[in-house]
Amino acid sequence: MNKWIIISIFLTLLLASCEKDQIGRYDLERYVYFTMTEEQDTVLSFANYPGKDAHELSFEVNLMGQLLTSPLAFKLEVVDSLTTASPEQYDFDAAPYFGANQNKDTISVTLKKNAALKDTEETLVIAVAANENFAPGFVGKRYITIRFGDKDAAPLWWDATFRIYFGPWSPVKLDALIACTGINDFSGVEEPVLRKYAIQLKKYIKDNGITDNGAEIIIPVN
Repeated sequence: MNKWIIISIFLTLLLASCEKDQIGRYDLERYVYFTMTEEQDTVLSFANYPGKDAHELSFEVNLMGQLLTSPLAFKLEVVDSLTTASPEQYDFDAAPYFGANQNKDTISVTLKKNAALKDTEETLVIAVAANENFAPGFVGKRYITIRFGDKDAAPLWWDATFRIYFGPWSPVKLDALIACTGINDFSGVEEPVLRKYAIQLKKYIKDNGITDNGAEIIIPVN
């Protein structure tokens, strides 16, 4: 047989094999990544949750690639080199399922309080790792960092929107807010309601002569 015919047959088989391999890999090219960037640390203090020995946090994850027809497990792991927390201080599912027919899902991480947190802040870093179903997604969104302790610190919900109505956080202001409203978690509260509570707090501080170490407590709303 002419050697050029043999070469042609060999190249045809090789290309077909490569094409089949590429299709197979394409079918498996699904990626999971966090919505938060790796620069956005989550900071939690148990001091803001009196009486609670554990606190659950939720984090959004995203799917890049073809939607699932049935739930599939992805892999999470602790980054030991960046983590100071001991395994007794946290809990999460290392093989959670990503739901079918959706491009977003959530994972839960439970933090546990102990006496040592009064004196130190611990760090927990959790990363998406590769398994048979998924690979880690975008660089910069492959892990989350959680810092937690039991010292006075701003609650997670005291964010930029909350500061519009209540100003900068302070322990005295937080204590007054809880005493005034009877609420210790303002997660998800709509802005008109926040404004109502800010006006209520401003009056409460004035009526009770509350100061922050002698300094006036500023509430921005009028």
